[in-house]
Amino acid sequence: MAPGLKALSWAGALTIGLASSVPVAAEEAAHAALIAGLCGESTAVSQAGQALLPIAAGPSDDDLLWAAPLARAMLDRQFTCDAQGAVLPIAGALVDALTRNARDPAEGSRTPTLSLKSRAAIETAEAALALRTVDDPGRRMAALRTLERHTSSLPDGFFDAVAKSEADPGVKAQILSVAVAAALTTSDPEKRLAAVGRIAENPNRRVLTQVQALTSDRAYAADPAFKRAVDGAMSRITRGVAIGDALATLYNGLSFASILFMAAIGLRSSSA
Repeated sequence: MAPGLKALSWAGALTIGLASSVPVAAEEAAHAALIAGLCGESTAVSQAGQALLPIAAGPSDDDLLWAAPLARAMLDRQFTCDAQGAVLPIAGALVDALTRNARDPAEGSRTPTLSLKSRAAIETAEAALALRTVDDPGRRMAALRTLERHTSSLPDGFFDAVAKSEADPGVKAQILSVAVAAALTTSDPEKRLAAVGRIAENPNRRVLTQVQALTSDRAYAADPAFKRAVDGAMSRITRGVAIGDALATLYNGLSFASILFMAAIGLRSSSA
């Protein structure tokens, strides 16, 4: 989690670090447009969900604190749109989605309905923001599992940014593992080559399946360097898996032998 994130207040999240009125106006306009999108039709909601992802990948704790409740409220059907914008609950109180000033929904308000496509976009955004903002490591791991299914929709460098701010060693290790797997499908040839080399450092059957899938990639036939990297990685992983299996078999054999040995000693003692 980003250092100092919990210490920021919601009011401070809208003002800290804003150096001039021009950035303030631009930021407010962007936030207002995002809220309008969340209150729009299905396509607009999907686009607004996608617009939340760069915030989740960005360095600003202020923006993270502002954006995180939006996606959660949308999924919980607690995001209420009206002529003034939108209202959502924060810490048990209803506040304006843009300003975070306390207010009730205006007459004629409505709750946006999510289609399958727009729900998927909002769920991805909510998980990305939760990974940066929630306190519970278990909830961050759950968010990561959601994002693992949608890595292609995340901004470049998202997992690197998250890993830098993650304090829990177990969660951080899993983030880096997902980052490497995601890099295998990136369009950047250098990143793919680097990912192939990194993923082979931790051989297991799941990794082997991921690398084997690359043999059907067009780059495997078209790029000799990529083919050499994939073939080399498969050899390393296959060798590592075989060694692991042999060690497991040896350990199981020794364990079984020790049980038989103890049983034999017991039988001998009882017969004596």
